[in-house]
Amino acid sequence: ASDLAPEHRRASTISMIVLATTFGSAAGSAVSGFASEIGVSLGLPDKTGSYVFAGIMFLVAAAIVEMFLRPDPMHVAEDLSYSERLNSNAGAAQQAPSTREAISLIWQKPEARLAVLAMVVGQLTMVGVMTLTPLHMDAGGQTQSVIGLMMAFHIFGMYLFSPVVGHLTDRIGSYPMLYIAGGLCAWGAWWAAVTPPEGVLGVFMGNFLAGLGWCFGVIAGSNLMVALYPLHQRVAVQGVGDFAMLGAGAAAGLSSGALYSIFRYSGVNYANAAVGLALILATFLTYTGARRARRRPEHQQRAAVAAS
Repeated sequence: ASDLAPEHRRASTISMIVLATTFGSAAGSAVSGFASEIGVSLGLPDKTGSYVFAGIMFLVAAAIVEMFLRPDPMHVAEDLSYSERLNSNAGAAQQAPSTREAISLIWQKPEARLAVLAMVVGQLTMVGVMTLTPLHMDAGGQTQSVIGLMMAFHIFGMYLFSPVVGHLTDRIGSYPMLYIAGGLCAWGAWWAAVTPPEGVLGVFMGNFLAGLGWCFGVIAGSNLMVALYPLHQRVAVQGVGDFAMLGAGAAAGLSSGALYSIFRYSGVNYANAAVGLALILATFLTYTGARRARRRPEHQQRAAVAAS
């Protein structure tokens, strides 16, 4: 999303791609029941039609990208970078790193590790809260319509405010937004945890805030990650970050049932809240460490001048 974006608009550009997901999520929820009915009429098991419809839409999206995303923004950015390097006598463009090299590049930079952690925490908390809430609400006798409305609130929190989040990230930087991301994730998980099964406000707002925390973490974390690396390294390091984020979400989803049976809804969400607070601590430690590292050469230079 940010291959051709100017530096001062990078987070806003990322946020517009996130915003586009809002419309797909809303439309998918609206047609899911209809697609299931069509599937049943064609002899498919109940709810299979929704998955078939989703698969078709993925193929349509891939076809649209293949046909209309030309020239590829990444290739255009690479060509521009190559031209700049030649004009500045910097030589030919460097080779993109392998996956193993990308992992090493991330591990070498505390800011990059924080960026990945922010995306992982957002995904882990969001999925952890969201997947168990329908079970919790069902245990309280709440209807499918109310549960569906809760999911809509959750989706709105994830995507609807992304342009605002992107604009704020461009204006005030990634670090303040990561503090907010951790706070929102912790607040949302805690509010959901203390809400009884028959409660409505707590699960609605808890899921909304967890989704909003995800939005803050993904946009600010992605912006921080992109800013740390030159163009030829970005795709590889972004791929590692995305894989870690999606892997965390998959782990949260797969383990949620077992964790629910052991710790119940409140226990799992208290743990999710602690994960959000851990992001706040990690952001503070990384920021203070980076600030000390920037000041160290200045102190060394002053000491050298004083000694001379």
